Amino acid sequence: MLTFAIVSLVLALAGAVLWVQTKQRLEDAERRHLLTLRDEKRALLQARQQAEMLHRLADGIGDGLFIVSLDLKVLFVNRAARGFFPPVTEPVGRTLLDCVRDHRVVELVAEGARTGRSLRNEFLIATPGDGRLVDERVFSVEAIPLN
Repeated sequence: MLTFAIVSLVLALAGAVLWVQTKQRLEDAERRHLLTLRDEKRALLQARQQAEMLHRLADGIGDGLFIVSLDLKVLFVNRAARGFFPPVTEPVGRTLLDCVRDHRVVELVAEGARTGRSLRNEFLIATPGDGRLVDERVFSVEAIPLN
């Protein structure tokens, strides 16, 4: 009977030690998880702040800027570019051709994307003017692949 009590006591002690160790491991894992979440939240906030700063910078420059995907869908247009070309209510998500309405510009950008090289050319482009008048302006177009 004494042997049974000793064995039971040893098993209870071993169980208690395992329980304390498991509890400690779980608390450590939870602490690491919370630290990781904090670090990820901080990194996300920093990335958002940088993206907002770049957006304001790109929107504030006087040169027109289009950022397009490899399939020539518009991802971003700054304020200056919106003023240069025919009004498109929401250019983001549209094709570059829908926005600039000049196949030569689109071909230059497509060639730059295809070759991975920066290309530059000047084009005389008709743009809407006051009322029904059409203005012809020379645009210096530069295609710069970002990949």
